[in-house]
Amino acid sequence: MFEHEERLQALSQKAMDGTVTDEEFAELTQLSCAKKQLRDARSGLIAQLQQSVQTQHIAMLELFSEQEVAAAAATIRLPAQSVSVAPAVVLKPSKPKPVESASDISATGTWVRQKRGLVLVEIKKPGVQGLPCRYCKGQTMAFYVPPALKALDDGNLEANLERHTTDAGRAYFATADGQAEWAQLVQYIRTGKLKRVSEGA
Repeated sequence: MFEHEERLQALSQKAMDGTVTDEEFAELTQLSCAKKQLRDARSGLIAQLQQSVQTQHIAMLELFSEQEVAAAAATIRLPAQSVSVAPAVVLKPSKPKPVESASDISATGTWVRQKRGLVLVEIKKPGVQGLPCRYCKGQTMAFYVPPALKALDDGNLEANLERHTTDAGRAYFATADGQAEWAQLVQYIRTGKLKRVSEGA
């Protein structure tokens, strides 16, 4: 558990409400980075433990007693009503709509109309003119994944996506709601079909 979670949540809410000060935003950024470092360190430790168990062919009952294994299994099989599950990503084909302004579409022409709101991810291609590919908070996903997003899935999707996350996005993704939306976005990029030029704009 992140020891400054309550402060992080409070500052994140102020950022989303637009009432955060410059000093508070700097603190929010620092806390978000600290939480990410803690999460990365924990993930690295878990990966090392898993690798050691596999390479040394360690059996589960060599680490835990049968009673401990049974107790752990019982906690996993919780009643369905007590389990909180993030809503699945809804992939809907985007229908052609008249363009109201240049800010409503991406430079590649493959993203759905931009939802006006908090910009969480912004991908700009060096040397390429035009609007960047953006993902805004709560944005409806198109059926096809834009090439700019699909290109990030090279085996290090989450790390690549973090490089294009805005400051506001980092603050939001550090919250419980933000983590659920982050998981949906990652799933969408990984499993969605790539938009190709031959399939139409």
